[in-house]
Amino acid sequence: MPAKRKYWDEFERNLGKLVEVHTFDGKVYRGFLSSYEEKHGNIYLERVKEKREIDGEERFEVVEGVGIAFRGHNVTRIIFLER
Repeated sequence: MPAKRKYWDEFERNLGKLVEVHTFDGKVYRGFLSSYEEKHGNIYLERVKEKREIDGEERFEVVEGVGIAFRGHNVTRIIFLER
């Protein structure tokens, strides 16, 4: 269990910081980690932007709404962008 605890400790240290989330459907999102749910593996981001291709150029565009919840089994990668 120490590895699992270390995994969630990383989330605790990065609350309020910028993260990038990659999902199984190939989408990429950036936002500020507002909370996480260890039991089900869910994470919650605020001020979210989605990576989109516009005029042949990839950009991050603001997603409507307050935030996004990601279910743990839909996420392929999480990158902590701030240290």
